Amino acid sequence: MDKTQETLDMFGKLGNQSFDSLKQLGELQMNAWAQLMDKQVAMFNNVLENTSKQAELVTSSKTIEEKMNAQMELSRDFAENMMEKTRESVELAQETTEAYRQWAEKNVETAKQQFETATAA
Repeated sequence: MDKTQETLDMFGKLGNQSFDSLKQLGELQMNAWAQLMDKQVAMFNNVLENTSKQAELVTSSKTIEEKMNAQMELSRDFAENMMEKTRESVELAQETTEAYRQWAEKNVETAKQQFETATAA
């Protein structure tokens, strides 16, 4: 009966650790998606702002030269902003990859220890 209780305790502990591990994975994913969505919204806002400025430019510029210069300035600002957001998104992807790797390594180590404990018993 003592061995049966040890086995049940071990399975209970394994279940709790599995639940905690999956909870951590879910939190990792939610955090990554929330940050990614923030980046996407910022990029979309950049598009909307640029479109609005384009419309203003059409009505406010007097000469073609004025319009061309303003258009080049808008395009440069837009491209710089998009590149910045793209770099931030790539950094987020790298950070998320590292967090997943650390999570997986931790859980592989935990599983290895549990397997060794179970086989030693």
